[in-house]
Amino acid sequence: RINSNQIQFIVFQTLINSKVNSNMNSVDDYSAYAFELWTQSLLYKEGINSSIEFYDADKKYLGGFTSIAFDVLGDNAGAINKREGVNIIPLTNAFENKINISGYTLIEPNVGKAFYILITTSFDEDHFNYSVLPKFFSREKAGISSALDIDAVRMFDYHDKVLINSYGDINISKPEEDKIIYAEFDKSNEAWKEIILNGENNLVFVLKQDTGSGEKIIALARPEKRFSWNLSDFFKIFFIHLIIIIAILLVSAVVNFKALRSRILSFRIKLALAFLFVSIIPLFIIAFYIREITDERNEEMLARVLNDKSNQVSSYLELYTSRSNVDRNMLFEKASKELNTNFAIYSGYKISYSGYQSFYTSGLLSSQLNPKAFSDLIIQKHNSYSGNEIVDGKNFYSTYRILNLAGTQYIIQVSSLFNQILLPLSSNEMDIFLFGIFSFVVVLIIILSTFLSGQISSPIRKLTIATRSVANGDYILEVIDNSKGEIKELVDGFNLMVSKVNQSQKDIAKFEREEAWREMAKQVAHEIKNPLTPMKLSVQQLMIAYKDKSPKFDSIFEKVTSTLISQIETLKNIASEFSNFARMPGINIERIDIIKTIYEVIDLFQHEKIKVTLNCSEKEICINADKDHLKRTFVNLIRNALQAKATEIVIKTKLESKYCFISVSDNGTGIPEEIVNRIFEENFTTKKSGMGLGLSMAKKFLESIQGMIIVEKTSPDGTIFLINIPVAE
Repeated sequence: RINSNQIQFIVFQTLINSKVNSNMNSVDDYSAYAFELWTQSLLYKEGINSSIEFYDADKKYLGGFTSIAFDVLGDNAGAINKREGVNIIPLTNAFENKINISGYTLIEPNVGKAFYILITTSFDEDHFNYSVLPKFFSREKAGISSALDIDAVRMFDYHDKVLINSYGDINISKPEEDKIIYAEFDKSNEAWKEIILNGENNLVFVLKQDTGSGEKIIALARPEKRFSWNLSDFFKIFFIHLIIIIAILLVSAVVNFKALRSRILSFRIKLALAFLFVSIIPLFIIAFYIREITDERNEEMLARVLNDKSNQVSSYLELYTSRSNVDRNMLFEKASKELNTNFAIYSGYKISYSGYQSFYTSGLLSSQLNPKAFSDLIIQKHNSYSGNEIVDGKNFYSTYRILNLAGTQYIIQVSSLFNQILLPLSSNEMDIFLFGIFSFVVVLIIILSTFLSGQISSPIRKLTIATRSVANGDYILEVIDNSKGEIKELVDGFNLMVSKVNQSQKDIAKFEREEAWREMAKQVAHEIKNPLTPMKLSVQQLMIAYKDKSPKFDSIFEKVTSTLISQIETLKNIASEFSNFARMPGINIERIDIIKTIYEVIDLFQHEKIKVTLNCSEKEICINADKDHLKRTFVNLIRNALQAKATEIVIKTKLESKYCFISVSDNGTGIPEEIVNRIFEENFTTKKSGMGLGLSMAKKFLESIQGMIIVEKTSPDGTIFLINIPVAE
């Protein structure tokens, strides 16, 4: 609370600053200059009721500005009696129980006549001092006042149980006053109360203090926030964090656009964005509509309240004018105080009275009558006019009415600029409310859109991964999905297609084998037939020579045996070619990263009813192998585990010396002991539709790259396969 010593210092400092900054030519508008000095001083920043006035050397009033209605500071020009220095006058007399402190100094500009600047303040050390200014004229708070949000509280000041001063557009009843005055105070003379004011529950802090002149009680009340306001506060903080997170994600997405491009353009993301767009746009339209309705209702209430106030003022003035010949300005001040209503009176086009006359004389507000009001009231002869007006970019609402006082016509203006009007839901409160509620709805929409897009796109993602698995040679998989309708038909159609492809592959393989063997049999038969004919003829020739006891038998024998040996060599070559034909096709050996390859295989099973994880300490292990054959090996092991009812598979890699050791363990039903030694045999299988080639081919492939595969352990709790492969140099 500011005391008289602080007031004297502020007045002295303001006068010194005015004197230091007096290097000017001349002043054209003293009232405007007074307002400029006032806004730059602590008088304004600390909210001190004050005025700045200018007088010439003969103490003739030149102009000024006062921040208080009705100019309650009085006329202190008579206190000017010195021309030198800065003079502070702590007045001992009180005006309306308030203390006046004045100060003045002589200003001598470079060009023009000298003039006095007189500063007058008014405050009460026993009660809070707060000057009510128009909303558009927001005060830049300084010092201790910066901690006080004056618009967030209602204040009541009691002296000897009598209400002396109050702030806030609210009337307090006798029962509510008694709750404050007779509160149960603690040892520190403080009390907390919950009181209903104007239908709103308020939390009230009450402070009692004994002064030399009596007992003083100050109460500060603040409406308790309803759930919707608390919710809006939460979402304001939530969305600030959300905006920061989104900004970070956007920056990350721009940096890693190429890597994230496929995910950003995925069907799921597009579907979620479509849901958001379709849902949020109507919300904005609804919010805008509600906001417009609220503004209309507020405008209607403002018009009604201001119209009622203008009626009260008109009736009051007309009644007192008919009963007495009191000075008009004094009557206007009396009406404004007793009715607690600030108004302006226009005579013709010009303003003739206002409780805040300084705002007009300083040029802050136009002293001319609103042209629309003049047109409605004077030209079109309407009784009243209401509408919005703008000052410094801020809107306020005004009501104008014709006023006849003893045969003289005036126009009375009552506006929300100088009158506090409590609206049930202001525009700012509605914005906060809409922000909170619609933010909550938007979050729900985001969650729901993400869930629905995931549900809708899940079968598509499963089919996409299944298609890649089929492309890698896995023809025995089955997509399981609980969707209905067209999605179910698509899944069933895909499973049927894979089943038919699998059967077709078997039939084609069988047909190709049979056809190959037929063709080979024909070729072998043809090739064998060619050497057999000369062999037969040679043997027959030898037999004839032997029976005839031919003297050339020895030479014939030598010739025949030579022919036989030659033809036998031909048959040997045919047998070698046939053996080569029966071998497996060649493999494509290349340097590959086995860690990356295993992850590619795991991706194929991410939507299966099995959890496949890879535990490895190395980021990369390179081997020399055929990538397709290696992937088929792991696919075969995982598929066998699935058929053994496994729900979890753990693949572990370990690098030792020049070998990479890989263990594949599952929690399936295991392999019966009697067949463990046969599982790698060709054509051995326990499945009705199996061919018995998977594990045997895997073993042959691993052995072809100097690796190996064994069953390390098997039981009803699961099976562990161990693979070792040489590391690439």
